[in-house]
Amino acid sequence: MLHKTISPHFENECCSIEHHPDAGCVMMTWKGLLPSQAFREIYMQALSLFRMHGYSKLLTDARRMKTIGSADAEWVISYWMPSAIAAGFRFNAIVESDYIFNQDSLNNIIEKTDPLLVTFKYFKDPETALFWLKSC
Repeated sequence: MLHKTISPHFENECCSIEHHPDAGCVMMTWKGLLPSQAFREIYMQALSLFRMHGYSKLLTDARRMKTIGSADAEWVISYWMPSAIAAGFRFNAIVESDYIFNQDSLNNIIEKTDPLLVTFKYFKDPETALFWLKSC
C-alpha cells in the first residue's frame, strides 16, 4: 500500500527522496551516515518539491539515520526550516531511529521550531506515519 502512488525524485549516498501526490507529501528515506553536503542537498531537494507541488507534509524515515552534525542541525533550524515553512511546510511524520544520538539531534531541531507553524509526530513504521499524514 505504501508504494502504490509514490514517485521517485532524487537519491544520493545518504538518502532517497520520493513524493506521494495522493498524500501531498515528500518522503525521505535515510540510509545511514550524513556527509554535510549530501545532507543539505537532500533538504534542498525536499524544499524544491514543496515549492513545485505545494506540498505541506514530510515523512522522514529516520530508522537508519545517524547523528546530524551540529552545523547541519543549525542550518536546518536557521535556513531550511524558515524556507520550508514559507513554502507551505506544516506537518512532519518521523519514523523513529534506533540511534539515540539521532533522536537527540531531531528533538533539538523540533524544540527550536514553532509548534504553531509545524506539527511533528513520531511513529514506529512508515505505513502508520503515512496514514497520519493523509489525515492532516
